[in-house]
Amino acid sequence: MIKYSLKGSEEVVNFSYDKKTKTEVIVQFENQLLPEVKVLKKHQLFSGKSGEIYAELNPKREGVIYLGLGHSKKLDNDELRLAGFKLNQGLTQKKVKKAHLSFKSLTETKKVLSAFVEGILHGNYSFDRYKSEPKEKVDVLLSLNGIKEYQSFIIEVTNLVNGVNIAKDFVNTPAFDLYPENYAQKIQDLFKDSAVKVEVYNQAQIEELGMKGLLAVAQGSAREPRFVVMSYMPNKESEEHLTFVGKGLTYDSGGYAIKPASSMVTMQCDMAGSAAVVGALKAISDNKLPVNVVAVTAMAENLISGKAYKNGDIISSMKGTTI
Repeated sequence: MIKYSLKGSEEVVNFSYDKKTKTEVIVQFENQLLPEVKVLKKHQLFSGKSGEIYAELNPKREGVIYLGLGHSKKLDNDELRLAGFKLNQGLTQKKVKKAHLSFKSLTETKKVLSAFVEGILHGNYSFDRYKSEPKEKVDVLLSLNGIKEYQSFIIEVTNLVNGVNIAKDFVNTPAFDLYPENYAQKIQDLFKDSAVKVEVYNQAQIEELGMKGLLAVAQGSAREPRFVVMSYMPNKESEEHLTFVGKGLTYDSGGYAIKPASSMVTMQCDMAGSAAVVGALKAISDNKLPVNVVAVTAMAENLISGKAYKNGDIISSMKGTTI
């Protein structure tokens, strides 16, 4: 069995193999409906469109669930992800904790499984860390018949989605709870005991490097900036590497070119580029991909104060050019 669980999340998807449950998920193409499903279509209850769900369940949440995959000749990764996403949401809403799903009727099982499982796991995400009454969580066990040989492949997809969810969590965290100092520390904690080396530069070190552009943006905030370098170098014989660069403004008011109030509500999202970089590197390292990667992000808050840079100021940069 594979257990998927994002750290800090109470929602879990478990995958097991060849274990029949009392609730069966039957996938249906809209152009290849079973006779009993055609009756449902006649009564406009189910047509087989991608992501469409129809359930016939008893009070114990046992029975049959029909899942639409759209047209068999138009099946693509987006349709499969949507179907997996909708299935997870449907099982959760109907409080179905165990279901059996067979892929035997589908060709290109590995390709289908990748996108479908990705959709299932994306459907499991929610961010309710700050809610006084979080929504009810339901653990889901999906028995995937006939695909035990793809267990390692499912782990790869799980690691990929875990990286995406880590990025989502960072982006969704309000600025009062995520700022340069603790953001850098969270990245260090995330990659602790992993193949990723994390170097964090504090304000004094940033000044020594001459990163005046970053310092100018940060000088209006009471919080110090940080510069983070993450290195994943499994191929020791080569110095060639991919480079990921992500913007890390944990809050951007616009400074003295201040943004309208309504536009500042979500400006903690200005660090989404850095979150994407961190999540991608987490997925790459967890899947042990044989590619060298160096990722960098500059972190700061862009705020207003007596120390903030002013409109019209000329700012130097590490490169030596002026801004």
